[in-house]
Amino acid sequence: MLTVDYLNTLFEYRDGALYRRLSRGPQNAGVRAGTKTAKGYIRIRVDGTFYMEHRLVFFMHHGRWPSVTDHVNGVRDDNRIDNLRECSHIQNAYNARGKGTRDLPKGVHYHKKRGKYVAYVSVNGKRINVGEFNTADAAVAAVEHKRTEFHGEFVKHQ
Repeated sequence: MLTVDYLNTLFEYRDGALYRRLSRGPQNAGVRAGTKTAKGYIRIRVDGTFYMEHRLVFFMHHGRWPSVTDHVNGVRDDNRIDNLRECSHIQNAYNARGKGTRDLPKGVHYHKKRGKYVAYVSVNGKRINVGEFNTADAAVAAVEHKRTEFHGEFVKHQ
């Protein structure tokens, strides 16, 4: 079982990253630990088990494992302690990127049959209709207003 003391013997936290204190295998002391995953997170092996760097940093600073760790600015490899916060899965999803490549931001789509832009937000796993709008700008503004209202500090503006 990992402890904060043990991690502090292995790593030094500096500039939002963990650096190795000891040389182990091919890893030299003083080198940034871990590798970047395909999704942009930093993954570090400790005693044969992989951990995400942001979770290790949170644990080393707070002495407990978070249920979910959120990157405040949305940058997955920015593991400064002031950029990390504990949250629920739902709160973490509030500021997640929209899926796919789209011209419109998350929560807005064009309804061809009605000729209107439809806006919605997700709250606690449920889709809340914000309304129909003649312009994309109006729909985006309405979604941003509702997100601020419902998601609070976890809101992600487009």
